[in-house]
Amino acid sequence: MRGPDVRDALFARLFGITSIIQSGSLFAPTSSLETFDRVIDNLLELGQAKGWLRESAWWGILGATEGVSQGNVEWAAKAVDSVVEKVYADKAWSQEKIALTLVLEARRPVSPLR
Repeated sequence: MRGPDVRDALFARLFGITSIIQSGSLFAPTSSLETFDRVIDNLLELGQAKGWLRESAWWGILGATEGVSQGNVEWAAKAVDSVVEKVYADKAWSQEKIALTLVLEARRPVSPLR
């Protein structure tokens, strides 16, 4: 694909994933931990694909993490643990990772960095 086509495809993926998160269907009782993990994996991949997508992709990760923390799904704790494992596997820090850390620390009594 040419440059503009790649850009459009990446934006379409980001828009679709963000729509799923904002609709709340990702945290519905019919959803699953596997679906949540795929969403997080896709957002991390998008954030790494292009620097100009990183902030928006991480905004989606923040939204998904907050949504699952506030939701009533039985796999919520496992989902948050999965986000922690994936995000903190990379030792590099960014503004987005700091924001996620603050959200996680507000939701969990133990620091995710331990």
